[in-house]
Amino acid sequence: MTNNNFSMIFIEDVNYFLSREDLNPSFLKDTYSANIFVLLRGWLILVFKGLFSTIFLFSNYKKYLTHYDYIFFSATNNNYRALKPIQEKMGSSTKIFTSKCSCLQKIWVYGMLYSPIVFLRYLKLSGYLKKACSSGFISYCLTYGYFIESKRILQILRPFFLFVANDHTYPQRTFFRIAQSIHIKTVYVQHASVSEKFPPLEFDYAFLDGQESLEKYTANNKICKSAVFLTGSSRFDIIKTLTMNKEENYLSINLGIAVNSVDLIEKVEEFICKLRKYTQQLQITVRPHPALKTPLYKQIAKKYNCILSDPQIENPFFFIAKNDFFISGESSFHLDAVLSGKFSYYYNFTNEEPLDSYGYVKNGLVRYFSKEVLDKIVTKNINDTGNEKLLQYYVANYATPFWGKASDVIALTIKHLHYNKQPGDFWIEKEAKGIKYFELNENIDFIPET
Repeated sequence: MTNNNFSMIFIEDVNYFLSREDLNPSFLKDTYSANIFVLLRGWLILVFKGLFSTIFLFSNYKKYLTHYDYIFFSATNNNYRALKPIQEKMGSSTKIFTSKCSCLQKIWVYGMLYSPIVFLRYLKLSGYLKKACSSGFISYCLTYGYFIESKRILQILRPFFLFVANDHTYPQRTFFRIAQSIHIKTVYVQHASVSEKFPPLEFDYAFLDGQESLEKYTANNKICKSAVFLTGSSRFDIIKTLTMNKEENYLSINLGIAVNSVDLIEKVEEFICKLRKYTQQLQITVRPHPALKTPLYKQIAKKYNCILSDPQIENPFFFIAKNDFFISGESSFHLDAVLSGKFSYYYNFTNEEPLDSYGYVKNGLVRYFSKEVLDKIVTKNINDTGNEKLLQYYVANYATPFWGKASDVIALTIKHLHYNKQPGDFWIEKEAKGIKYFELNENIDFIPET
């Protein structure tokens, strides 16, 4: 970490989206500002949390850390939901770390100490990167903390495999880059739908939702360096265990609104207000993304007599199970709802043109919300049907003998690769457009290990 040029190249690599103007949609990058006061505000937050975290500085966590074969790192609730089912199937020699673990609290101290390097970088930059360095000052600084702490943790634990469920934000990318540098096998598991702007796959093994994800990851001549397995996702396994609400004779109509981090809160409130004026027949439940400030949406829910689904408490599939119709914007939530046998509609809660970056509308998975759709919901005249082949294009194990068993498949595949150097006979190697990948063999009776 003594070479500042190398350090800045590293932090711009692991802050993948923040550092690349062409990858940011305008409604995100337009919020960035090359403003010294914005940077100073970030620095003050960093110093406050850094000083508080000095209580962890002299803590020796080494005695609490031991070797595990398989390490999982999660930085968000959504990451955790994708990784935890797999970790539970991997046996006793596993450990899942989150960004809230006490052994990672020193990142704020190191981020504070290395902040002068980022500030000097800010002074030398111009254009978009200067704005990103100002608005994302905390992220750039904390990367130094994650660099130091992830290297320390991984060198102590020396796992055979590291699992992450995000490939484009700095906590996970730092862990995976450090693991690569010390020759630990890296495993990527999708936690949500992806777009063509996501980084190329550079993990040892990548478990993708389906063919649609593989096409996005190899678009624009991106080189795939991973052994790719089309498994479906462990986050969908829970659907098989839930009883979905399909009551036809209800007095009210259960409508869920899933709000993503790119949506504008004023647009969401305006939309709910219009719904309430149109009809009182709707029982509306609002669910903000886990990254959003829940109290603000709690106020909106109370104002318009709605229910709030707290993303820190309620699993998204419990939210889906309780409702029948859903409205969301630029969010992979649509796929979650449709896979659960529910109806989901796209509504643009931004001031920009709808992106449809996941191709849900283009491919016919969902439709845009309209007055006509609302009339059909209110009169219970919705007859959309799910397209099984289309859903399998997005989620490979849907409606197959492997449905609900993605976590078992991933866990067993890694064990085969670890001990036998082969993925197992429940895989068939395929090739399309020069890209090799593995597809589930539906002719095999898959029996998960107990």
